[in-house]
Amino acid sequence: MRVRRRWLIPIAVIVAVAAVMVYITLVPSMFHREAPLMAKPEAPSDLAQLRGAFHYGLDALRRGAGNDAVRYLSSFNFGHRAVEQYRLYFLANAWQIAGNPGAARVTLMKLWSAAPRMVSWENAGFTLGGLYASIADWQNAADIYRDISAHSDHSPVAGTARWDGLVARFVEGDAAAVYQSARELVVKNPRTPQAVDGIAIVRSFSSLGLTNALRLTPGERLERAVSLLRDGDPQNALNELNALTGDAASADLQLPIQLNRGLALNQLHRYQDSNALLEPLVSGPYRIAIPAIYHAWKNYGALAASINPIVTKSSMVKKRVGNVRVQVKGNKKLVMQPKYAKVRQTQQRVDVAKKQKKESYENFARERLKDLLTLPIADKVRIEVLNALITITESRNEDDYEQSLIADLARIDPNQDAGLQHFWDKAWAAYTCDDLNGAVDLFVFLSTTYRNPNVQRQAEYWRARSIERLGRKKDAEAIYRALASAPYDDVYTL
Repeated sequence: MRVRRRWLIPIAVIVAVAAVMVYITLVPSMFHREAPLMAKPEAPSDLAQLRGAFHYGLDALRRGAGNDAVRYLSSFNFGHRAVEQYRLYFLANAWQIAGNPGAARVTLMKLWSAAPRMVSWENAGFTLGGLYASIADWQNAADIYRDISAHSDHSPVAGTARWDGLVARFVEGDAAAVYQSARELVVKNPRTPQAVDGIAIVRSFSSLGLTNALRLTPGERLERAVSLLRDGDPQNALNELNALTGDAASADLQLPIQLNRGLALNQLHRYQDSNALLEPLVSGPYRIAIPAIYHAWKNYGALAASINPIVTKSSMVKKRVGNVRVQVKGNKKLVMQPKYAKVRQTQQRVDVAKKQKKESYENFARERLKDLLTLPIADKVRIEVLNALITITESRNEDDYEQSLIADLARIDPNQDAGLQHFWDKAWAAYTCDDLNGAVDLFVFLSTTYRNPNVQRQAEYWRARSIERLGRKKDAEAIYRALASAPYDDVYTL
């Protein structure tokens, strides 16, 4: 019997370990369903067949093997697909590495004639212009540089292209084109390093001294001011615009001048002066009113943020600071008495006047946001305005208005999640406080407004729980079945 008892303990341990192993291996398979792996999107058959040659060509380019890269990249084409632009661009680079600039030039010209939209189109244009300049074809080089300057959104790039085009026209001997290019450089790219030489050329052609102002038309001076604003020089932009006030400009330029003066003051953080110019423009044509209202909102927001209604007051008060032993008449022993002293005390108080001023600026900003929603603004601006209004209404607990704003935002940006945490907290608070009807309404709003499937499933689950507690068990069961039958692998499937 003793021998048998000695074997009982090891056998029990083995059985326990085996049971744990069975649980680990089998139980998860009962409750856990593997989510199917999403298949990677496959390229069309014609592109898939060309992938190898394209990859080998790029690899040869990285190794500096120009001839190999030319052999691979010239062995096929992508037809009318956008990726064909990249093949031509890489093929031109391969021809250059292989020492054949003529073939590189022909290849880039084929790319350029198709008005390329690829990321490196500016680089392709400069390379093509340089190849034309290397064979003294200044006419074509200048035309390429003109195209770059006309279509580039980057002022430094456009300024460089205008200067290279100016040099090409100078070598070609076209003095009128040199003068026009210099004026365009001064007006359109005034903050680029090449603008200094452009100003010198304009002064030379116009016989102006170093202290004389450039002779620009009102339209050119306005465009120069706008370019300075774009490039982050509001003070010089304001100086240019101030020179156009009064009778210096025609009537059709007065509104744009006033608008851009307001924008320059906004960049200089002179918000009240800016609004003094922008507010009269809010009832003008859309091209003037929209930017005026937009920047007026920004100005009011900055003014409100700059005001702190909490002020600190300091005063001297008599306060007990301890005890002291003193001699009292008629008593031989020292008597303990409290000791008082005047100490400085600070208190934080709300300055009513500052608070009212801050609230007035906040109200003005909110009104300007509402005005923008009524105007035909771009979707990007509308999203910004809606998000700002949602933040304001959420801080004021204006839930009905906030829900309408979120619905408007969802129509433009379905993936937005503005106000999600706010309404989820409210729905959960209503559920825990037994306000089940209110919880149901909020969970319905969450599941129908937000596109995230996790949010939708959580909201539907807790809506079913709320409905079940209200006694509508059949409706709750229908929601549970829908959650369980969905192709998701989460806790709500259980």
